[in-house]
Amino acid sequence: MGDGPGVRHAREWARTVIVRPFQPGPWTRSVPAATLALALASTIGFVAFVPRDGQALQTAANFYVESGLAAIELPLYRDYLQQSADSDAMQRLAQLERATDHKPGRPADPAMAIELLHSDPGFEQDLRAGRIVQASDPAFAQWRRDRQRLDELMGSSPGQSFALTGRAWTQPWRLVTYLFLHQDAAQWLTNLLVLLLLGPFAEAAAGPLLLLLCYLGAGAVSGAIHLLLSRAPTSGEWGALAGLTGLCLDWHLAP
Repeated sequence: MGDGPGVRHAREWARTVIVRPFQPGPWTRSVPAATLALALASTIGFVAFVPRDGQALQTAANFYVESGLAAIELPLYRDYLQQSADSDAMQRLAQLERATDHKPGRPADPAMAIELLHSDPGFEQDLRAGRIVQASDPAFAQWRRDRQRLDELMGSSPGQSFALTGRAWTQPWRLVTYLFLHQDAAQWLTNLLVLLLLGPFAEAAAGPLLLLLCYLGAGAVSGAIHLLLSRAPTSGEWGALAGLTGLCLDWHLAP
């Protein structure tokens, strides 16, 4: 008995995908310069920022505990989260308990605790406005000096100026620069391999300019969506790589 039309169509589609993964365009025989440029930018971002960021953040985390800032701010942040009923606050509270090991004054992972606090725009705004630690508190003057010093230490981390945080709404370049930041070698290498796999096909079909526009545009849109749905910072190229996947599929399936 012969194959039905649905089976024949599926077989033909599979053969097309395997044998001809993209529609040949005028750029097919060119070196994938845009893909290689993006790969180079990603590598430079990893090599230049990750080691320096790690050192700066570790110094800041040590100061946060030793200065007593953790003992002041983290219990207040825990109370702040407990007073909120939304799911994001409850998730943050669970993460805070893990980071502090239920001992806010001596957190087991001070870097994670700082990241949680600083990625919560509501609490950070109230903290800096003097609504959390108030001027009437006897420790206010020392707390403010220590807080300023912590900001200086955090500011010495180059990646902090380019990471995707809530500040992206007033510093829109972060919606693009975060794509070239990575938390660790595993994330960088995985993103790089996927880029080198997808990029040449997309560039061969669409050209370097359209590839760059799609990559940066998809990354910016995915970053904005992330900020709308979550307060947690993020890094890496997955949104941009999803855009390249869509570009490959669009050119492949186009009549």
